[in-house]
Amino acid sequence: MPTPGAQVFQQVRQAVQDSRSVAHEADQRERACQREIEELVSQRGAAVVDLARHTLPDLRRETIQSTYSGIQQSLTQIAERKDRAIAEVEGRIQRLLEVDQQLADQRATLDGVIREQAAVQSTLEAEVAGRLQAHAEFPSLSRDAVAAEAALHQDELRVHDVESEAQEKLPAYERSALFMYLHRRGFQTEQYAERGWRRRMDRWIADMIGFSRAQRSYEFLKKTPGLMQAELDARRTRFHELMASVEKIRDQVAIETGLTAAQRTLADSQAERERLSTKIHEQRELIAKANAELVALSAEQCRFYQEALARYQSFLADTQTAVLEQQAARTPDPRDDELASRIAFLTREIERLRPELELASKASAAALEAARGLEFVERRFEQSNFHQAHSRFNDGATLETLLGRYRQGILTRDALWGEIKQQQQFERTEQENAVLNVLQHPVTHVLAEAMVQVVGAALRQGVDRSIRRREWGGNNAGGGVSLPDIPFPTWV
Repeated sequence: MPTPGAQVFQQVRQAVQDSRSVAHEADQRERACQREIEELVSQRGAAVVDLARHTLPDLRRETIQSTYSGIQQSLTQIAERKDRAIAEVEGRIQRLLEVDQQLADQRATLDGVIREQAAVQSTLEAEVAGRLQAHAEFPSLSRDAVAAEAALHQDELRVHDVESEAQEKLPAYERSALFMYLHRRGFQTEQYAERGWRRRMDRWIADMIGFSRAQRSYEFLKKTPGLMQAELDARRTRFHELMASVEKIRDQVAIETGLTAAQRTLADSQAERERLSTKIHEQRELIAKANAELVALSAEQCRFYQEALARYQSFLADTQTAVLEQQAARTPDPRDDELASRIAFLTREIERLRPELELASKASAAALEAARGLEFVERRFEQSNFHQAHSRFNDGATLETLLGRYRQGILTRDALWGEIKQQQQFERTEQENAVLNVLQHPVTHVLAEAMVQVVGAALRQGVDRSIRRREWGGNNAGGGVSLPDIPFPTWV
């Protein structure tokens, strides 16, 4: 009995869901096996590291000789490189120390020169002081300059006091509306031009607030600081003129006695000493850095040891576990026996799980491929409209057989789809049957073949449409019957 296409399509969909579940379970099994192997590999790596550190705690020659013969040459080369690096750093430190000693000797010599130059300068300074005291103009100019500075200092204090008083008191005047009103009008000045009643009122206000006295105080506070500052500037200029004269005499006497040249020589020597001190500081920083490098190289866990340890670990990881156990058995220390046994156990576990992982990977890949194949059949089923209401299958039970053969690998996805297509057919409607009756007219095919011979085989489709249009009443003025589309599997 024919089975509806929708029912068969549901079977295909259920098969797709089942295949996806199988693929997911296979993938989970593969992942679990992979995680287990990765954990064992990690533990084995840690055990190898422990064994390497235990059997190679340093880079001494006797330690290297106690390791495996296959790695001793490589480890010895690393140890020799370490020795050469230490020798190079020690030589560099020695050279830096020699330069530092030379610079220190130069600075010590220069210190003696500076002391002698300072003594000469002190003698010349005393001579200059005596000549200045005996100079015809220097004493009087010095006294005048000192007196001018004292007066200037007092004036600066007074100007500061007056400016402070003005800043403190002026705002009170400027906040008085009546006072500022009379002040702006120029009351009691030549600019005041009011007459009559307003003049009488302004006079009354002035008497009431004591404007005359307030005006004098206000003008004093406004003008006095500026006047005093101008006088202060003049006195400051005079003081600087006096000091310039005093300094000119001093400089002339200093040049004549040779003090200026001695001061210049001493300054040059002090600058040279500062340069030497800077170089010594830089040199000692280099020495400290080299000493730190030497300490790092001399440490047991130096970079050369880390390099040797990494190479030793790689060697142990590639060495057969039986060899590791044999080597461990030769030593009295039980720790290396324990580590070698653990490495052997972990290696066996990894090797035991590798076939399982390979089988799980193949099963996962096969399940995924099967699921994708059924998804392909599902898409083709839907694209071909096999799930429509007028689609029928000869025997629905056949699909289960085909799916079973596909799961067993007997059928490919394309073969499965081909078998499904062979079981499918579309039921014709009444309109389609009518069309077929028309097209089966005894002479219709004769007409079609004759027209094909005339227009060519490439236009056979157009010939078929022309005949159909003619058979379905193309000459009927009242409108012919339209030819319905015949259902046929198409891509969507």
